[in-house]
Amino acid sequence: MYNAKIITISPIHIGDGEELIPLEYIEGKTEVKVYPFYYLIDKLYEKYEDKIETIVPLLKMFAKKGELSKLEDFFSNLGVHLEPKYVLSKEVPVNGKKIKTFIKNTLGPYIPGSEIKGALRTVFLFGVLKENEILRNDFYKILERKIREANTKNQKKEKVKILEKAIEEIELLVFRAGKNNDQKDAQYDIFKALQISDSESLNYDYLFISSVKVLNSSREIRDYCEFLKPGKK
Repeated sequence: MYNAKIITISPIHIGDGEELIPLEYIEGKTEVKVYPFYYLIDKLYEKYEDKIETIVPLLKMFAKKGELSKLEDFFSNLGVHLEPKYVLSKEVPVNGKKIKTFIKNTLGPYIPGSEIKGALRTVFLFGVLKENEILRNDFYKILERKIREANTKNQKKEKVKILEKAIEEIELLVFRAGKNNDQKDAQYDIFKALQISDSESLNYDYLFISSVKVLNSSREIRDYCEFLKPGKK
């Protein structure tokens, strides 16, 4: 067993498939206070158990009307002082957009071992193709062949399937212990023996909010996300 220390070089977003809706955060000038819905309801329930059926629809109404600036006043009028679950700095205005959340466990954000392993696979692939001319030429041949094949198709789904096949061939070329048919199974992957656990839970102040441009769109679309800050260990 080996303990490794990882340092982030650039902002990283590892999503959990969830998003914060405007009902779940309050945006200030430099920060965003986050109240996940389950957390918000739990805290309100502690104070106003007999009024919860009135409070929840009222919160939804505030969110739908876009009255986010009055959300704190809403709490104040109820006589409730709710501390946010966490507070994040921001690089850009969010302006009521949904925010894709960073993966977390019960203690805070973390980096899954599978993500670390995937990053190592990418580095290994780059190193092998850089140093091994034969494999590099085979890699280019696969790409050229699959790109030509994809260009003959009109449907995007067909193109994607062809490129997915290209990835499978490249993985077989670099990561499998040979090229025989019985070695195409993932159990022969040379990274199979490498087991990487999840990172320790991180502090919430390791995260910040920014936006990222969606590249596969004909018009400029930005997603707002929770990112892990660069330079963190």
